[in-house]
Amino acid sequence: MSYNATDWVEERLGKYKGMSLFNSVGLLLEKVKENQDIDLGEIGTSRIITHVHDQKELDTLRANCLIRSKWLDSDRYVTNRQNEILVTDIIKTKLRFIAKEETTNNRYFNAFRDSLVSCAKNISILFYLDSKLKTTQFLDEEIQKGPSIEQMTDKDALAMEESLNGPNFFSYLSLKLYRYNENKLQENKLTPEGAYQMAVSISNLGYLSGDDHVPEYIDEAIKFIDLAINRSKDASGAKYYSFKIKYLLLQKKLTESIAVFGEMYKVAPKSVYTYRSGLRIAKQQNKIAEAEQWAQHFKIASISEREKQEYNSVMYDFYVDQNKIKEAIPFADYLANNMKNSAWAWHNLAILYQKLKDYDKVIEIEKKALAISEFGAAKGTIAEAYKNKGINEFNTQLTARNPAAVSNSEKHLLEALKYDAYNYNILMTLSRVYISEFKYTNNRDYLSKGEGYLKRASQINANGKDLVEVAAEYAKHKAK
Repeated sequence: MSYNATDWVEERLGKYKGMSLFNSVGLLLEKVKENQDIDLGEIGTSRIITHVHDQKELDTLRANCLIRSKWLDSDRYVTNRQNEILVTDIIKTKLRFIAKEETTNNRYFNAFRDSLVSCAKNISILFYLDSKLKTTQFLDEEIQKGPSIEQMTDKDALAMEESLNGPNFFSYLSLKLYRYNENKLQENKLTPEGAYQMAVSISNLGYLSGDDHVPEYIDEAIKFIDLAINRSKDASGAKYYSFKIKYLLLQKKLTESIAVFGEMYKVAPKSVYTYRSGLRIAKQQNKIAEAEQWAQHFKIASISEREKQEYNSVMYDFYVDQNKIKEAIPFADYLANNMKNSAWAWHNLAILYQKLKDYDKVIEIEKKALAISEFGAAKGTIAEAYKNKGINEFNTQLTARNPAAVSNSEKHLLEALKYDAYNYNILMTLSRVYISEFKYTNNRDYLSKGEGYLKRASQINANGKDLVEVAAEYAKHKAK
C-alpha cells in the first residue's frame, strides 16, 4: 500500500499531524474471542508493506509493535527512509487453530489477547508540521530515550540495559534494546552480551503481558540465552547461565535448572552468579539452611555496586517469598536508596510497609516514588494507604463519638481520591462517613455531600450490594 502524507491526515494542536494506518492485528482481534474455536488462517508468514511518501515519523519506535505466542508472532516495524516512512507488518502463524478449551480461563490466552488489543490500538503514525514546534516535554523525553536505534552503539545498549530499573519508558526502552540487537543478529554481528540483552528485553516485554508477576515470552528469552551461552567462551558466561536458571525456575522446571547449574558450576564455581543460582535452587527445594549458606557466599562475593544491588534484590525476594516482611525491609531499603532514580525500588519498599499496615510510612515512601515517576502502581498503593487511614478514623468515630475522627477520616479519604479518583471502595466509604455524621448532627449538608460520592460510585459499579444498601439509607433520611 502507498499513501501520500495529505491522505487522511488530522492536525493536532498545530504541533504535528497524525495518520491512522491499516493494522492486520486488528482483523485478528475480531476472531480472538473466548469460549469458541478460533481459526487463525493458514500456517506461514504474511507481510504487508506500507509507504507514506514525503514525511518522517517523529518517533519510529513508538509505532512499533511486538507479540510472541505459541499460536503466532507479530511485528510492526516503522522506519524512516530518505523520502518516506516505511511500515512493515509481519504475522507468522505457527498454529492454525486455538481450541475452545484453551480460550476459557487460560492466562496464556488472556495475555495473547491483551497483546493483540495493545497492538491493534497502535495504528497511527505521527509526523511534525515543523520540527521547531517540538514541545519541551517531547525534547526532555528524547533525551531520556537516548539515541535512535540507527545511531546506537553497544555501549549505549549496555547503558540502556542497566537503566531498566524503573517505570519511565520501561516498555519503550525494552523494545528499543530488543530491536537494536535484532538488527545485529540479522547482520550476523550479535555478541553474547547482545543475545543476553535480547533475552532481558523480551522478558521485560513479557512482564507487561503476563500476570501474577510471571512474564510471558519465557521460552523466547531462553532461546536467546542459549545463544549467549553458546557464543561465550569463558567464565563470563556465568551471568547467562544464571538468567536461564531463574527463568527455568519460573516455569517450575527444577530438574532442568539443577542440570544447568551443574554446567554452570564447571565453568565458574566461585562466581557471584553461581552463588545466586545456588540460592535460588535451594529456595525452590525449600532447603532454607542451604539457601542461607549460598546467601553468605553471595554476599561476600558481591564487590561492585551492581552485584550488591543484585544480592539485595535476591535476598528481598528470598524473605518476601517466605512472608518474612520485616526481614525483607533492610534489603528493599538498600535498593531504594542505591538504585539511581528507581521509582520501582521505592514502590517495592512501600508495599512491605503496606503489608505491615504502617500507612504513614507507605505514604512517605510512595511520595518519593511519585517524585521520580507518576505511575499507576504507586498511585494505587498511596490511595489504598490513605483509604485505610480514613477507614481507621471512621471506625474510631463509630465506636466512640469523636468529631475530630470524622474530620480526619474525610481528609484522608479525599486525599486518597486525588490518587485514585475512580476507586469504588473509597467513594463508598466517603458516603458512609457522611451519612454517619448526618445521624449525629442532623446537618443535611452531609446528605448532599454523601449523595455526590454515592452517585460517582454507582457509575463505577451500579450493582454493588453495599451501594444498594447505602442508597436505601440515604433515600430514607431524605424522605424525612
